[in-house]
Amino acid sequence: TQKIAYGRETVIKKPIFITSGCPSSGSDQSPTSSNSDTQERTSRIIFKLFGKDPSDFPQTLRTQILEWLSYSPSDMESYIRPGCVILSVFTSMPKAVWDQLRGDLQERMKLLLFKDCGSDFWKSGRILVQAEQQLVSFKSGKIEFCRSHRSLKAPKILSVRPIAVVAGEETRLILTGHNLMTPGTKILCAYRGKYVSENVVPQDHQVCSATLFNTCSMIEHTFSGGPPDVLGRLFVEVERGLKGNSFPVIVADSAICRELRSLEGDIDIPCEVIVTNKHSKMHSQDDVKISNQEDV
Repeated sequence: TQKIAYGRETVIKKPIFITSGCPSSGSDQSPTSSNSDTQERTSRIIFKLFGKDPSDFPQTLRTQILEWLSYSPSDMESYIRPGCVILSVFTSMPKAVWDQLRGDLQERMKLLLFKDCGSDFWKSGRILVQAEQQLVSFKSGKIEFCRSHRSLKAPKILSVRPIAVVAGEETRLILTGHNLMTPGTKILCAYRGKYVSENVVPQDHQVCSATLFNTCSMIEHTFSGGPPDVLGRLFVEVERGLKGNSFPVIVADSAICRELRSLEGDIDIPCEVIVTNKHSKMHSQDDVKISNQEDV
């Protein structure tokens, strides 16, 4: 277990080693498949445990989560943030399975957390479970609510440039998406046990109004680069309250990054936008291509 103080937040990273012979894929590897119909996609199921402390975790919790992850390449990271503990479970599943999970998150989480559970850990306090755009909240083992981000005007990343960064080199990332400039939005970057938070500050000429919602914008975030010669994947997230999403960026050597960046022209910039700030000026995109970075 590695505990790191980073900025105002404390991070605990607990890598899980799968004994099934499958490689770990949490934030370091991506699964592959030659069949597009069964192409697996790595995403996260996030458990926010309110009012809990790591000292409250039962000894059986690690074994329980290992059992959840035993059938696919997976990993887990745990972050301590003010007021709650966050467990991010990375797992690789076919797109159809993710669709099923989103469509029935409430019942599937009830079976996962409470059926044949020998501990009261999951049945006490408040737990928020987030799987992509779906949210379900439990309090004392009972459902409080289940809803979709889409109805809540959530911030959403549609693309990140560049798609690959060189390990050990500071890089400016350009995030494009919906509702990114709405007051209260945060950018978070998770990479190899470090978790950095940055508040989005609208420019002076921008005001809080209805026009800020459902608009497409670009914002910048600087990635420090991490340790040199360590390859993997980082997650860039946007968050406002309980809502938001994340996007992966590959961390590789310079040769691989050059090759991957050469593909960026074949991946669409998903919306037309003009962003002006004191450091840079970006003009609207005239050509919108048909592919989508998330699909690619």
